[in-house]
Amino acid sequence: MKTKASLLISLALLSGHVVANTPANNTVAKSQKEITIMNNILKASLNAEPGIKVRQINGAYLADQGYVFSISASGLSGGFGSWKRFFLEPDIEFHDEDVMIRAEEMRIEAANEAYHVAMEALRESSEKIREFAQQEREIEFQLREVERARRDLDLERRHALKDKEEKSVKKEIEKLEAKIAKLEKEKEQVRDKRDDAQDKIKSTTKEKHKKVAETRKQNIRIASQTLAQTLCDYGAGLKSLSKNHYVNFIIDNATGNKEDLVFVYSKAKINQCVVGDINAEKLLASAQSYTF
Repeated sequence: MKTKASLLISLALLSGHVVANTPANNTVAKSQKEITIMNNILKASLNAEPGIKVRQINGAYLADQGYVFSISASGLSGGFGSWKRFFLEPDIEFHDEDVMIRAEEMRIEAANEAYHVAMEALRESSEKIREFAQQEREIEFQLREVERARRDLDLERRHALKDKEEKSVKKEIEKLEAKIAKLEKEKEQVRDKRDDAQDKIKSTTKEKHKKVAETRKQNIRIASQTLAQTLCDYGAGLKSLSKNHYVNFIIDNATGNKEDLVFVYSKAKINQCVVGDINAEKLLASAQSYTF
C-alpha cells in the first residue's frame, strides 16, 4: 500500500507524461541528476546523526514547482510502512483465569540496546504474572478440596453415634478450617504480588512510550536542522531550480499517527543561505511546515 508521500511522487512523475506543457527533456535529465546527488547527500547527512537511520529517500521533480523528497527513517518515521520492527507496548487486560496482554503498536529502533532491555524486562514481568496466576489457581483448587473435605466431616459429625467420634470429627474440622485460613492468606499474598507486577508493567510501558515519543520528537528536531543545513551547504547544486521554485521534504509518518511532516523551502531563501546572507537556523524558520 502506497503512502501519501509516495502517491504524491507517483502522480508528480506521471504528470510529466500526461500534461500538455511538458518540461524539456534536458530539464528533466538535469533535475534527475541533481535529485540523485541530493538523495545521496541527504542520506549521508541524516545517517550521521545518532538515533536516525535512513531506510529510503525518494526524490521527484514537479514541473514548474520544484523538487520533493520523501524520507523514511527509523527514529523519525513512526508507522509500520516498510518497517516491520516495532516495540510492543502491552495495553494490559488481566483476568483471574489468565493473564492477557493485548499489544498495541509502539515504535522504537530495533537495534537499540534500550529496546532489548525493555523487552526482556517486560517478558520477565509477564512471566511472573503468569506464575502468580498459576499459583492462585492451584491455591483455589486446594481450597475447593479442603472445603469439600470439611463438608464431608460436617455430615459425618451430624451422623456420629458416639460422643467420642463426634469430638474426633470436630477436631479434624478445626484442622481443615485452619488450613483453609492459611490457604486464603496465601491466595491474598499471591494476588497482591500479581497486582504489583501488573502495576509495574503498566508504569514501565507508559514511561517507555513517553521516552520513545520524546526521542522521536528530538530526532525530528535534529533532522529538520540537518536538512536545513544541508540545503545551505549543498543547495548551490540545485541549478535547475529557479528562485520561484521550492524544495519539499516529506518525513513519512513522523507523528506516529500516520501523519506525514512536510517542510517547504523557497529556492530564493536557499540561495540566500548558500551565499551567507542567512544561516541554516533562519532558513529553517522561513520554511512552511505542516502535517497531513
